[in-house]
Amino acid sequence: MKKLYDKNLVENLYSNNYPSYNTFLELLKEGDFEQKHFAMTFISVLEKPSDIEFFIANVVDQDTKIRELASFKITDFISEDDNLMSFLDSKPDIILRTICDVNPQVCRNICSLLPKSKNKNYLVEQLLIKIQNLCETTKSIRTKTHKASKDLFNLYWSFYAIEHLIDENFEKNLELQTIIKECLDYKDYTIRERAAFLSKKLNLQDAEIKNKILSDENFYVRKVLEIN
Repeated sequence: MKKLYDKNLVENLYSNNYPSYNTFLELLKEGDFEQKHFAMTFISVLEKPSDIEFFIANVVDQDTKIRELASFKITDFISEDDNLMSFLDSKPDIILRTICDVNPQVCRNICSLLPKSKNKNYLVEQLLIKIQNLCETTKSIRTKTHKASKDLFNLYWSFYAIEHLIDENFEKNLELQTIIKECLDYKDYTIRERAAFLSKKLNLQDAEIKNKILSDENFYVRKVLEIN
């Protein structure tokens, strides 16, 4: 498609004839970085609910800026119409990938939608497996390497995601409680902080866990329980 234009496609589309909605969708499907970004920017309303799938397809395997913009758009669309969550729910592999995207804004945006999911049990099950595996590889970390930092990053966002999927009546409460106790001993305070938030979400009354959090050397960990 781009070969039809002597100059930049986006410039021509915008200056010569404002693109149709279907042209935007075609750019989302087959365009390059500039074209996809252009199309996403100008689609603010979906003509058909299923068109959200063009955005879901771009939230993985694309440049980080495209993934980020796609995640913002997906969040906006689903926030306006909860029924659109079914399209994201139909792709749990994409949800699990975006939860731990290298771009934290993508993680944050998709996690914000998790309370709307009808697929919570499956997502929690997969996240628990991932968290247990990550705990095995990170519990003894004392020196940051690239792999260690990546694993801790994934653990942080996996905790963040599961916090958005469960409530204090979570069936595997004791399993998570064991994980929380272990993670409150991590050197990395961000993991201790996320473990503290998870403890608060579960409304844990375990005295050992509460004491560890309230006596933590880091203010951000302590304040999780200090502030209602």
